[in-house]
Amino acid sequence: MTTIMLVFNKDFDGYKTGKEYPVEKSLGVRFIENKIAVPLSVHLDSQAKEKAAKKVAEKAAAEAKAEADKAKAEADEARKAELLKKKEEAEIEKADSKKAKFRSKEVKK
Repeated sequence: MTTIMLVFNKDFDGYKTGKEYPVEKSLGVRFIENKIAVPLSVHLDSQAKEKAAKKVAEKAAAEAKAEADKAKAEADEARKAELLKKKEEAEIEKADSKKAKFRSKEVKK
């Protein structure tokens, strides 16, 4: 009697969903054909793929966040430079034009 390790997709006849059970090979083949269970090796492969996909997604999210932070920092720097330029322009002394005062033609001695 040979056995096969199966992970069940559905509750069936005393077997619980997501649990591993050793089952006789002929019975296990029928469970697999009826999509009640999957072999342990297939289950572990699918878990590894999901884990790898999750890592890739996390890495992409981290890169996107870093890019957004960089763009925000650049925008802040540009805004600071603009405010500094306005402040410098306000501090520059400008010549005010004034009306000439009335002068007399006589020379004072």
